[in-house]
Amino acid sequence: MIRITAICFCFVHFALLQAQTTSRFPIDPLAKWKISEISFNIEIEGSYEKINEKYEYFIDSDTTINSLKYYKLFKSGVAYYDTPFYYEKVYAGAIRDDDNRFYMVRKDQDAEVLLIDFNLEPGDTIRAEIGNGNIINNIEILADGRKCISSIPEICGGCCSTITLLEGIGHSGGIMEDPPCYHIGYYGHYLNCYEIDGELIYQTDIPLVVDCENFFSSVDDLPDIPDVKIHPVPATDMLSVDLLNMPDKQSFISIFNITGSLILTREIQSSHTDIDIQHLEKGIYLVRIYNEVTSNAYKLIVE
Repeated sequence: MIRITAICFCFVHFALLQAQTTSRFPIDPLAKWKISEISFNIEIEGSYEKINEKYEYFIDSDTTINSLKYYKLFKSGVAYYDTPFYYEKVYAGAIRDDDNRFYMVRKDQDAEVLLIDFNLEPGDTIRAEIGNGNIINNIEILADGRKCISSIPEICGGCCSTITLLEGIGHSGGIMEDPPCYHIGYYGHYLNCYEIDGELIYQTDIPLVVDCENFFSSVDDLPDIPDVKIHPVPATDMLSVDLLNMPDKQSFISIFNITGSLILTREIQSSHTDIDIQHLEKGIYLVRIYNEVTSNAYKLIVE
């Protein structure tokens, strides 16, 4: 439902509220953004992914700042340390939309920033805070008509993230969080689910364990880490992958180079798979083994 903000003309002792242009998908005060923080850890004999924190943003009341209407954005969640740390209704900032853009006044700050611009087209350079400087090279239309706007790096020299803006929602990493990336030694945030009044509007297709209905309790029920063996390491011509207790789901293997660029993806047809890696240059790579319920990563050295 489109909401039209009334323009109120007042004088002397009354503030002049500025007109705000309606967006294609205005912020809904019944919305919830459910986000995970994931870390990728390298150990001597392998590596794994771990959920460090899960939290959700929600709106609780509105406010006026510098004659503009904002929604107050709060955050509740749990951080998984040796003893889980729970927090509830922590103020994160004030957010508004105007002409298909998100603006924010962050917690403990006075100045407004342009957070996300959903008006971008292919070839445009992002000038908002999220993704500033990246060039848009792909736009898709989601089932409900929202634009999915992406900046996919062609050349990467480090941790290069694919920035994906979700019209009227935020981006693939959340709202104010940095965009996520897959890279050796990374940690990042991922927008798992976006709901309005309990109705699921968006869910990530990244292969993480996601349960939107039981978002917080699902962390305690994660499946055991599969017994996955990749060998030989170091490897030269062929890489063998053995899956000893992978969940009975369609599984895939992906190999990324040290800059985070995807090299290849293959479906795993059986418990033993051989991958031809003769075309890979010498160096360190990231191997991801995943399906719809689990995702694990391992370090590969090619000599």
